[in-house]
Amino acid sequence: MVNIWRIHFRWGQAEIRRQGMPRTEKYLRAVLEDVVPLIRFPLMQKNEFYVKVIHDELRILTSEEKEEMSYYFKVAQPDR
Repeated sequence: MVNIWRIHFRWGQAEIRRQGMPRTEKYLRAVLEDVVPLIRFPLMQKNEFYVKVIHDELRILTSEEKEEMSYYFKVAQPDR
């Protein structure tokens, strides 16, 4: 699952370059707005999610999305 995230993340970066937008969290989020809800973050390993998604250089998940997934990994899937 983390590979799917990385592919979409890289596509989003290429798309903001193609459109001449600044490389910021705001613009990357705008480009990926329709894709992010479709990514099945719960299928990722907990460490992959925290390292590759939460702590990436461009943090594009909203605070609410991060909290929701953190809760999921702590409560629903504590051993993942």
